[in-house]
Amino acid sequence: MKAVVKDEHVPQRAIDWLERRAIAHVPETICTLDASAYLVMRSREDQSKPPEVRGGPRDALIVHATEHTASVLYQEAFLVTYRTFISSHDLINKLITRYVYMSMSSDRASQSAARLTFSILVRVVDELTGYELSEALVHTVTSFVYRLIHEGNLIFARLLSRPMLSCLDMNPLTVPVRMNLKFVGSIRLG
Repeated sequence: MKAVVKDEHVPQRAIDWLERRAIAHVPETICTLDASAYLVMRSREDQSKPPEVRGGPRDALIVHATEHTASVLYQEAFLVTYRTFISSHDLINKLITRYVYMSMSSDRASQSAARLTFSILVRVVDELTGYELSEALVHTVTSFVYRLIHEGNLIFARLLSRPMLSCLDMNPLTVPVRMNLKFVGSIRLG
């Protein structure tokens, strides 16, 4: 007589991003306006200067780089060192998530955070190197550019497609990907 053994390890049903947010009732760190509660800060001797960021969770460091209170020095240090703790593709995905979340809100602080996030996103794309380029990364950026076009945000679409095109010119990928981005770059404003 053969015993029937049930598999007790049943994988959970996949939950997409919006459902997970609704279940948690707590916004993800990447979608908050202020991540200072999550950061490890060190006070400076000169009290007129803001505290120095010493560390924190990955998402909190990303949020802090896109806050209006972040110093230019922190932003530059973040852009130089982010590759040590997150891949460029993952960072681009997180910045796109933050931008979309913040741009959907109508309050002034969220709109400002969306613009600052987009600015960092353009810098990250502009500083991509050949070894970081992958079809998945190019597809992510291209899809986001098309979303911006669909929303009527042609200026942002152009600002993001130009550095991607120059990166692809220096590091050739597939021709169709380059052609799609050249189409975006050829859009005339007004």
